[in-house]
Amino acid sequence: MDETGLIIDQPSPENVIALLPALPPKAQLDRYLVANKLWRAGSMTEEEVKEKIDWPAVKERMEKFLVTQRRKSGELRGIMKEWRCSPEEALGKEMWPDIEPSMGLLQNLNCLSKICSPVEARKLLADVIQERAPVGGVGRRARGSLVRPMDVLKAIQRFKTQAGERMVEAKSRKTRTGSEREPTGEGSGSGLEGELVGESSGSGPPPATDKMVPGTGGVREMSGEQVMLEENSSQQKPLRPCRRRESPTAGLLGSGAKGEGMAGKQVSRENSSQQNCSRHCRCPEGLPARIPGPGKKLTDKQGLTLVRQARKAGLNAMCQSHLRLLAAGALGLHNNKSRKKLCYRIELAYRHQHRLEELWVRKANWFRRDRRPTVPEDELGMFRHVVVEKAPFKFDEEQVFERFAGEGSWQTWLEDGTINIPEVFSYLNEADLRQMIGAEFDMYRHHHRTPPGRSRMGWLRNMYYNLVQQLARQDPMWYALTVAARPDKLWRLISYPYITKDTDGGGEVTGFLHLDLDLEAYLASGRGGNRLTSSLSLDDEEADGCTVLVKGFHRHILEWIRQLVRRGWKGSGPTANCNNIYQIEDREKWGEAVGVPCPAWGVRLTLAQLIHGSTKKSTRRRRTILPWFMGIDEDHEQLEVAGCLGWNGVRRCHLDLEVPERDPSGYGYRMGAPKGRFAGSVVLRSSSALGDALVGRRKWTDPEVLQERNVLLGPDTQAAWEYVQKTRACLVERYRAPFSSMIKIEQEWFGEQSYFAIEQLREGEDVERDDASEGSDTSMGSLGSESDTSSDDDSNRGE
Repeated sequence: MDETGLIIDQPSPENVIALLPALPPKAQLDRYLVANKLWRAGSMTEEEVKEKIDWPAVKERMEKFLVTQRRKSGELRGIMKEWRCSPEEALGKEMWPDIEPSMGLLQNLNCLSKICSPVEARKLLADVIQERAPVGGVGRRARGSLVRPMDVLKAIQRFKTQAGERMVEAKSRKTRTGSEREPTGEGSGSGLEGELVGESSGSGPPPATDKMVPGTGGVREMSGEQVMLEENSSQQKPLRPCRRRESPTAGLLGSGAKGEGMAGKQVSRENSSQQNCSRHCRCPEGLPARIPGPGKKLTDKQGLTLVRQARKAGLNAMCQSHLRLLAAGALGLHNNKSRKKLCYRIELAYRHQHRLEELWVRKANWFRRDRRPTVPEDELGMFRHVVVEKAPFKFDEEQVFERFAGEGSWQTWLEDGTINIPEVFSYLNEADLRQMIGAEFDMYRHHHRTPPGRSRMGWLRNMYYNLVQQLARQDPMWYALTVAARPDKLWRLISYPYITKDTDGGGEVTGFLHLDLDLEAYLASGRGGNRLTSSLSLDDEEADGCTVLVKGFHRHILEWIRQLVRRGWKGSGPTANCNNIYQIEDREKWGEAVGVPCPAWGVRLTLAQLIHGSTKKSTRRRRTILPWFMGIDEDHEQLEVAGCLGWNGVRRCHLDLEVPERDPSGYGYRMGAPKGRFAGSVVLRSSSALGDALVGRRKWTDPEVLQERNVLLGPDTQAAWEYVQKTRACLVERYRAPFSSMIKIEQEWFGEQSYFAIEQLREGEDVERDDASEGSDTSMGSLGSESDTSSDDDSNRGE
């Protein structure tokens, strides 16, 4: 059964709707929805109709249909504006199609209407159709006798050719007779509304004609020579004078043009320059003197006045050099175009002089940026398309936190402001990896030197970039836990290079109590309150050798700071030494600092608002790594803590394995720091895009980084764990690979003083090596402090 039969057999709208699913989308829209007027089916709702048909496809076609109809209406308005009648009336029923005209046909007819009258158009089209289909078909509606888009294009080309022939003949006649041309009226010619597609469609500007054309200022006669546009090279060439000896339009301006100024300001040139132009340029006499030179520009009012004078003389009469200067200086057009395009754009800009702002936006690529408003395309540079705008990234912090820290951990974090998460780095708890990590720490202890008069307080102040530090900074789970725990949920982080802790087991002084927070800035704006303090423990800690802190103090810190101000407290800088300012009455009210021992391979997370520190003395060896994940602004310039390095500075440090000029709190290194890169350090190769971002190798705008972030912090727990396991396997591989290289490099750079060289000697000869020379720390015992007490400065430089 065909579609026509369906329409006849099922006149009821309800019955017709039932047949819609059997038809393709085009038939549903064009034949059934329209022909059967299905909107009359009152017994069915809109949703019921949509369920019966392929609604998405029908809707898409309807939207395209409406867009096409609007464009067709615009083309019809353009035709009727020029011809004062519809195209069907102008061409006659003999050649007008019996179905709705196509978009291409209307576009081409719109271009044709701007260059000739309806009578001329009908004659031209009749000739073209006759040539294409001389005789044949059935009756006047034979298919071959109907106008087609290609017929209109041929008619346009034929009209231009005829106009060009008339122009050449006119020039020849004037050359023979030596007669002068009468000046033409100014007029605005036929309207260019809707002609913005003219250039792209290849129709160009209105070609030459000898007919009478309606204009904005009355009816005027347009000569073929005056408006015929000559083709020229589209490449920009150096300005050079035309080689014609005589101007074919000399005297066009006459005395009448001399009195016209440009908005009251006359552009003057020396007489000698004018004489030189007249000898080497074919432009109308007097016009070149008014055109601004290269690099100069006129105001909009002055430019339009100059263009009006140039149109009066004839744009086609100008040489290419001055035409380009006119386009650029008067209207701000890009002038590295062909003569045809330049004339078209100048003419269109002039005719739309009261709507220039709209033209500047619609055709922004025509105009120089200093002569038009900024448009979005200006930001694209050499790219063509605008990227799709992404919605702000959001994630469920509780889900992410408990995914990696365990059920119930989120509530503990909210209440205490601190948490120890065991087994986070248990994947490093393998025999060979433990041996390699131990060898790295022992190497740095071997090369560590404590300056005289200073206390080490358990820190390895020469250890910034050992391989296990670089691995820990790029671990995806530690990053995810940090992001989820941050109050602001900021995910753009970078690890700020910092030292490690490696305490002695013989009672080394390690005690301090402080806040990694600028209390004045935090009270004023909350600055610094989103950063966390965090550490990875490589050894099992006990209550007498661990981190101490005041749990839950984040709920009382503002009240405490106000209490300090009432006591006359004067401020403390980027960090606050709490040994003195956290007084007895405060401890009774909000609690003492208690130990929170962390098991080996576990991670501690603590809010910056918690007073924290370390037990007073070390009873056993305790090694910890601190990543100091810092927030980055959207421009990748500044970090969240004032006074420390910016993103670029931290990035350079990671790339070159160099020590930052300031620590994560913004202090200089008052307790001492290496002067340069440790010669035995090597780079841990990349393991993931997200890991690269955490050490500054990539920006957080990198698409691969964002993809990995979305997986890690996204709702799919299984995908997140798979990503973590895959990345960690790569991290372990990257850690093992350069270890042997590190050993060789350390031996090459330190020779007999090399830690690994001495270890090999000990293993081979089974003898104890003497202690290092005075001032050099080469054993576990020599790393201790020279005194049993620490200074105030020492206690303020804590974990």
